[in-house]
Amino acid sequence: MKKVLFIITMMASAAFAAQPMQSQDLESRVTALENKPTTPPCNCAENGYGVSFEVQPLYWRVLQDGLDYAMTASYDLTAEATGPTSAFYRVNVTNGKSRSIDPEWSWGFRVGMGYSMPYDGWDLNLGYTRFHTSASDSVTTKGNPNPNSLLVAGPGNTIQGSGEFVSGFWVAKLFSDPGLMNQAKASWNLDIDLIDLLLGREFYVSKALCLKPYVGLINGWVDQKYDLFFLTYDYPDNPDTIQRRINVKMKNDFWGIGPKVGLNTTWKLGKGFSIFGNGGFALLDGHFDIRYRLRDEKPVRTINSATGLAVIVGAVTLPVSEAADPYDDTFSTKKEVHTLVGMANLGLGLRWDKSFSDEKYCLGIWLGYEQNVFFGQNRFMNPQYDFTLIELSAAVTNSGEGPNYFTDRGNLTTGGASGGVNFTF
Repeated sequence: MKKVLFIITMMASAAFAAQPMQSQDLESRVTALENKPTTPPCNCAENGYGVSFEVQPLYWRVLQDGLDYAMTASYDLTAEATGPTSAFYRVNVTNGKSRSIDPEWSWGFRVGMGYSMPYDGWDLNLGYTRFHTSASDSVTTKGNPNPNSLLVAGPGNTIQGSGEFVSGFWVAKLFSDPGLMNQAKASWNLDIDLIDLLLGREFYVSKALCLKPYVGLINGWVDQKYDLFFLTYDYPDNPDTIQRRINVKMKNDFWGIGPKVGLNTTWKLGKGFSIFGNGGFALLDGHFDIRYRLRDEKPVRTINSATGLAVIVGAVTLPVSEAADPYDDTFSTKKEVHTLVGMANLGLGLRWDKSFSDEKYCLGIWLGYEQNVFFGQNRFMNPQYDFTLIELSAAVTNSGEGPNYFTDRGNLTTGGASGGVNFTF
């Protein structure tokens, strides 16, 4: 029994003697783990200086809501006698179609530079994106656009006729209704310039998946111009003479700055290849400068005392001649809006990275597809309702009629292919 007690005492003493050594070993392990990053960075050039440059060509197409500029349609007119002194007229308007611009694919570019800071693997990136494009469209109809001019007064008449017309949008009804036209043209220009400064951190969450959340600032300019042109000829008396020409010039310029957040993901496939999926959102404190100008040109007419017919004194010509001195109505207005505007982007593609010279340098090449949405960018001013600048009768003044301006507030989207080359050292 004494031997058993002795053995137990010796074993307990040895255990208590080893406890300080085990505590020291555990403490050293904890210290090592604290010094080691829990999420190691995904740097391709680990032994470089952390400086990178990249160039990206962009091949995008633009879509924007609310840019219809005219409607075209054809008509058939018939008139049947309903009595000895009256006739009933029927007009059928068919084949109506709304016309809008259709932007084509255009080139742009994005350039950037970055620096990986010593602190916890964070990196700072500065980028600039430039995309400028334009589009145009036109439509022309032949013959008399106005079915009213085909009407024949008198009893017992049975007449008929047909034609086509253009009805213009975005035209302020100044002194009279714009009427039905023969021709419409639209020309649109878009300039997008973006500068962003982003702070991010790329790290492994598994052996084949890297994440990079980022925050930063973005400064953006989105400038648009929309010019419209409408004309009609002097039917039925002078079908080769311009009866009326209307020019509309509009601007919709935006500038804003605000925070941006996002997440980039890299799904590694092996052999340097990976799939990437990126997304971001920004909210800009912005300012819109909106302008509208209309010029309505009509010929100056007088009555020939001998024949009693209207004679054109000052005609509308192409281009307009100041010597012709046509009757010229002009109207212009502007509006400034201060508001918050959202922006979002998504991208997906394939990437290849290769490090060399003992991981001092890294070359990255990628190709993908991306979409960018600029919310509520279409704020072109669209005046509506009749109002008179020369004479305001009591009926018009008391009716509450007047200029009413509204904007379409359509979204602007850019989408297409984007690729790039990145060099890190």
